[in-house]
Amino acid sequence: MKKNVIYPGTFDPVTCGHIDIIKRSVSIFNKLTVAIFKNPFKNTLFSLKERVFLMRESTKHIKNVNVCCFNELITNFAIKNKSKILVRGIRSTSDFSKERQMEFLNKKITKNNIETIFFFLL
Repeated sequence: MKKNVIYPGTFDPVTCGHIDIIKRSVSIFNKLTVAIFKNPFKNTLFSLKERVFLMRESTKHIKNVNVCCFNELITNFAIKNKSKILVRGIRSTSDFSKERQMEFLNKKITKNNIETIFFFLL
C-alpha cells in the first residue's frame, strides 16, 4: 500500500513496543514519519532533543522511517505533511477507549479526512 503515515507520540522513552509498531507499519506502508510531540504541559524524562536522538538511533536500521518533532494539533501536522493516516499503539482497553475518543475528534476536526490505524502491542 503506497501511503505515507504518521506515528505521533511523546516517546519518553522509546520502547520495544514502539519499535515493534514502527516495523509493522513500514511492512504495510511505504513511508512512516515518527512525529515526537513537544508537550509544554508534560514533564518528560528526556528532553525533546534527546527523544528525537534516541528515536533516530533506534530506527536507523529500519528503511523508510523519518523522525521529526511537532508542537501543534496532530491533524494540522498531518495535513501539512500530506498524510491522511495516523498509526497508534494499543496496550489495554483503557488505551483503546482514550484513542477511540481521539480518533473521533480527529475525524470531526478534519471532516473525516484522517484515518487512524490501531496496532495492538504483542
